[in-house]
Amino acid sequence: MDLSVRSYRTFEDLYQYCYRVASVVGLCSLHIFGFQKEEAKKLAEQLGVAFQLTNILRDLRQDAAAGRVYLPLEDLERFHYSPDELAAGVYNRAFLALMRFESDRARGYYERAFPLIEMVEPESRPALWTLISIYRGILGVIEQNIENAGERSRESSRGNVFSRPAALSDMEKITLVLRAAGMRLRHRAGGRPDWRVRG
Repeated sequence: MDLSVRSYRTFEDLYQYCYRVASVVGLCSLHIFGFQKEEAKKLAEQLGVAFQLTNILRDLRQDAAAGRVYLPLEDLERFHYSPDELAAGVYNRAFLALMRFESDRARGYYERAFPLIEMVEPESRPALWTLISIYRGILGVIEQNIENAGERSRESSRGNVFSRPAALSDMEKITLVLRAAGMRLRHRAGGRPDWRVRG
């Protein structure tokens, strides 16, 4: 699809792409993690969509510069923001509104997929929790950049949603891994870890 498709008209079209590029990987991983409930498959599919939507928002400018627009064209039209403006890096209120809409959609997929953590085998939960926490953290950086840019826009016509790279620092990642290790130890000791993903 990346070789032949440069844009997607609707979210349903984009969903198919997200399914093929990310959800299928999630479904394969689910069998490695181990699970019992069939419901876990649908949640793994939705988690893959959440991951890929995060990737799309993270790489928005680079993809647009390469001639690819992954955000649904119907969304750009809804917020009166054009693919040409995206490629040129035009920053305005329409762009901020579009970004908030897309980040809210990605957040919704994470929230629906969270119960998956407790559906996989206990030994696999720390790894899945860490993956979700890292990707959800990246979305959190994107959301913070959006809000910071919105605040700056009240004072100046200039702004940059991506003023901070949309990535977690090495220290943030290490902290998540250590938290996951602590929850694994708590489980092995007979405790009940809190697998909720914060942020």
